[in-house]
Amino acid sequence: MRPPIASAPHVARDDSGLSSVTAPHRIVSYASVLEALATIDESAGRVIAAPDYLRLGVRESLISKVFPALSSISAAGNSTIPDPEGIMALNADTVIAWRGILGNLRQIGFPNILQVRQPGAEVGAALNETWQLLGEVLRKQARSDFLIDSYHSRMKAIATEHAATRPLRVIVVIPIRGHWRVGGRRFYLNRLLKLVGAVNVAASPADGPADAEQIFNYDPDVVLLLNTPGGASPEEFYDNRIWSALRAVRQRRVYTMPTRSTYNAPVDEPLLAQWLIDVFRSEGSEEHTRESYTTTYANVYDYDLSDTDLAWALREEENKTSAGYARFLGAGQSRLGN
Repeated sequence: MRPPIASAPHVARDDSGLSSVTAPHRIVSYASVLEALATIDESAGRVIAAPDYLRLGVRESLISKVFPALSSISAAGNSTIPDPEGIMALNADTVIAWRGILGNLRQIGFPNILQVRQPGAEVGAALNETWQLLGEVLRKQARSDFLIDSYHSRMKAIATEHAATRPLRVIVVIPIRGHWRVGGRRFYLNRLLKLVGAVNVAASPADGPADAEQIFNYDPDVVLLLNTPGGASPEEFYDNRIWSALRAVRQRRVYTMPTRSTYNAPVDEPLLAQWLIDVFRSEGSEEHTRESYTTTYANVYDYDLSDTDLAWALREEENKTSAGYARFLGAGQSRLGN
């Protein structure tokens, strides 16, 4: 079932209660909601600028295939703090910023400010609140409500269908500026891993550096690599003798994850959940991830994913030698790198 296209007009007020936001036409976003804006609005036409790190994130996500204009919006610095001079030069009529990180926007009397709650530990509440606000501001409340309700229903179904008797032991490695860290106690994917029958064995400490000794002590069944620009690949584990004693490496169960946007979770999270389910299953199991991606993008975006799109989204080139990944390889795999 396709989501509704439009809803009746509303006037939104941001969660601080200080700034009424009227219908936007030229948005600069300093919060990580670019993908959500395009999804709810069914267009990237109202977003004109964002900081460089957000623009780079969009280019690494599959939504850039649906809305190519989102990859070429103007730069608005590289900070989460709004720059009033830059905003005025862009002739923006609306700024979306993290709650409490407004720079001097209030002092200069900028009229339309939407403050978005940072996810933190309450990511579910922040997501619901943000989609409610964006739906109202964009006049797409029916569509945003439909998508987020469908998301919650799907995640409940996944939790029911895929509870494991013995959870797989997993760690998530996060490459940051040439160093590796592991997702720890507050890592945002812990809830999702539990939902699909896995456990983050590094969840007892806070996020910290990932040296070889530490990872050997965890001895996970599966190593997941967060997909970051210039990040690590499974081959770096397979080709390095240091890691040869690690169970996940011996069994070639190291995988680069598809990209996921926290605030576009109604689209991205069920897809990532299905990918995790398929990766965690034995090699002989049927793969459903490609079908899930194809159906979701057709229903939500009215967009037909090509084999090449799917190959890029599922990081087939990075994962093609990992255990069981032959199930994911479509016709687009042979064209990668051309």
